[in-house]
Amino acid sequence: MRKLLFVFVALFFITGFTMAEDIGITVGLEVGVGNLTTVEDSNIEPYVMPNIAYENSFFNGSLDVYAEFAYTIGIHDDNPMDLYAFLEARYNLFLGADSTLSFILGNEVDTLMISPWDDGPNMISILRPGIRFTQDSCLNYQRIGKLYAEVVVPVVYMQYDSNADTEVFLETKVGWDSLFGLELSLTPVFALVPDFEYSGIAFFASYDAGLVHAEVEAIIPNRISDLGITVIPEVAFNIFPGFNAYLRCVVAGIAADGDMVLTPGLGVRYSF
Repeated sequence: MRKLLFVFVALFFITGFTMAEDIGITVGLEVGVGNLTTVEDSNIEPYVMPNIAYENSFFNGSLDVYAEFAYTIGIHDDNPMDLYAFLEARYNLFLGADSTLSFILGNEVDTLMISPWDDGPNMISILRPGIRFTQDSCLNYQRIGKLYAEVVVPVVYMQYDSNADTEVFLETKVGWDSLFGLELSLTPVFALVPDFEYSGIAFFASYDAGLVHAEVEAIIPNRISDLGITVIPEVAFNIFPGFNAYLRCVVAGIAADGDMVLTPGLGVRYSF
């Protein structure tokens, strides 16, 4: 499995370098501290996370490809290490000048445990097929951005527990990407298999002011007392073209029965 993954990644990047006019690569490095809680005996877990992303379009915008990899190294205990990977391809069918229908196929590895390595499955892998419709929006005959609706069916086909059932979810996202830097989206999530039930909802908002980019994501599960609400704010500052520094914090367990857990991180990114 790992050999096939690395071969696919190598072919993916080679194709991009040979076909694309722009490289479309972003490299970054993040350092942070996990497991910060409100209790005095919390075990602080520093980490360092190098990451790389690739994004580009081919065939006059008909095919979009995106790949993201993040390698997290914990500087504590036995130095645990894991890999996050996300690969996605979109085929865009242009329906006139203002509408686009996109067919999506992605796969998310969240996460592949590198160390410690135990016998049996060592990663969670999710297949993400879907479809998206985008429409240019107007107000008083003035364009104000794009409205979009997306349906994705995540299939969790590999888990740490080899005896676990395959899980199937339904994500229905609606959003608006404005022409003045504001983007909003709302994503209800439903569990289809093994039991049909409501799983939660995610809200995302971002604003790009040129030198400063701010965003926040809130994930609200249906069992708040058990899982708690997760809020992830991030602020990025553009130092010079292609280079920015950012500060983010994952706040998990809000309104849950247990303690809130904070994971602040500071990072830099460079795109070329």
